[in-house]
Parts: sequence; C-alpha cells; structure tokens
Amino acid sequence: MESNDQNDVHLLLFHGYAEKPAYAFYDRDSEEKTLELYSLHYDNPAFDEHCEVEVPTVQLANVCSRVVATCNGLVCLADDIMQYVNTHILANPSIRKFVTLPEPDVTYSTHGGYDTSVGFAFDAMTSDYKVVRLVTLWDEDEHPQDLTCRTVAEVFSLATGSWSMLPDVTPRFEMYPRTSQAFVNGALHWHAKRRKEHDLYYFILIFDVGRGLFYETMMPESLKCDAPVSLQLSVSGDGKSITLFNLYSSYFGEGPFCDIWVMNDYCIHESWNKLIRLHPHGPEQGGLLPRVLCFRKSNKVVVSK
Repeated sequence: MESNDQNDVHLLLFHGYAEKPAYAFYDRDSEEKTLELYSLHYDNPAFDEHCEVEVPTVQLANVCSRVVATCNGLVCLADDIMQYVNTHILANPSIRKFVTLPEPDVTYSTHGGYDTSVGFAFDAMTSDYKVVRLVTLWDEDEHPQDLTCRTVAEVFSLATGSWSMLPDVTPRFEMYPRTSQAFVNGALHWHAKRRKEHDLYYFILIFDVGRGLFYETMMPESLKCDAPVSLQLSVSGDGKSITLFNLYSSYFGEGPFCDIWVMNDYCIHESWNKLIRLHPHGPEQGGLLPRVLCFRKSNKVVVSK
C-alpha cells in the first residue's frame, strides 16, 4: 500500500491479489494464475473507496507487477519480482493512461548478474518526474552479498523520455533487491548496510533528486544488526520526515515483534523516537504479527492482519 496526495486530498492505494476464475487457466499463452487488484481509498475513519484502479494491459514476465511508489497521482510499477526484467510503467489512474519506459542502460545482457532497487520521485526544481534505479553489479569473482560489489545509478526523466547514468555510488554498501523507498523533502531514501571493521551497521542512503547527489544518515543506534531483521522505510504522517518499521523474527528468545520508529527532526539521527513495539495478536499471543503498511495523516499506523 502507498499513500498519495492529489489535489490536497490524501488517498491510500491498496494493492492486492486474488485467484483468477478457473476459465483463466485455459489460456495456454498465459501462465498467470493471480488477478491484481488496485483501489484508492480516502484517508478518513471509514476508509471510503475513492475509485478502483485499472491495471495497465501490459504483458508481464512475472505473475504480477510491483508498486514502487505513488507521487502526485502517478503510480510507478515494476515488473521485477522474480526475473531479470526491465519493464517499468508510469500510470495515471485518474485519466486511465500509462507509459512504458524504454529499456534501461544496465541489463543482464550488458552487465551480467545484478540486484536492483527502484525509486520514484518528483523533481520540483525541473517540474519533472523521475525513476531512479540502483543496480548492484555482481562481479564474477565476488558473491552478490559480499559488500564489495559496486552500485551504479541511472535516472529516467519523464520530460526527456530517456535514461541517464550517474557516477558509481560510493563508498560501497549492500542493499537487498526491491528495497522499499520513501520520498520526503525532495529526496529518495532506502535502507542499506555496510561493513565497518568486523561488524555490519545499517544506515539510510539518500538521493537528492534535484541535485543528483547521494548522502547518508544513521539508523536508530539501538538497532541490532546481529538479529534476524526486516526493515521498511515509509513517510511520516505529516509528510515531513521518515519512519522505520523494524521487524524481528526473533531476538534473545523474544519474537516476532515489530518496532515502529519516527525521525522527529528530518536527517537528525539523534531524533529517532521509538513509538511502539507490536507483538502477535491472538490466543496467548500465538497469532500472527500484523504487517505494518504506512502512516496516515492523523499519525495513526495502518496495519494488515
């Protein structure tokens, strides 16, 4: 799910899946067995539905597409869940139009194996929408998780309709494929980690969309790298800073649980504040841990059971 501001109305985009009817399997030219469902809802107590969203009729290599992000009414989709596919789509659900981006410069055929994460943002300096693609290349003699592989960046401009390459992102780091992004204050944010002496530490990689520059800020100091953890960045309820959902599968016999953090003052790492720790619900706390989705403008957290 993604939040989206359009004409001063805060909307929430829900993306889900459903099994296709049985007759859908009779199409020998298609192996798709799921039906993608998109809908926009008002950010109000009733979660009223604003409208259903039509999925662009594009042939996908994967079973379904992935929502990268929404921005000012536009939705960025990527066909990159399981395969080396380079299909990116920008859609405007309100007018039912979409555009398929040209193939990027870095592909499997040009550079070999890689991991990639994508961001979508609006460049206020040029009034242009941009798709940012971070590609970590696998060197032949290196493991993809070795933290020594180089990461290249390429940016698609909707105004020019083309991709452009940026210098390598340094110093080197590790970013998991399809890492969640957060667009705040004209910059894209991804979580990443880097080796420091003999330890690993997490940090937030930031890309200033207007200036085309990368820089970093720190995670909460109490975040433990030695525990099984899953991270997700999001946008704060007021849209002025970032939030962090930190899921531990287990930690010193405790778990699973999810810590929710908010950076009260943007890019001031000392201002990280842990709001709450979520535990599984159900009989004797043996149920499932709710999946944290995003913040609402009221600063309430949306979860999926």
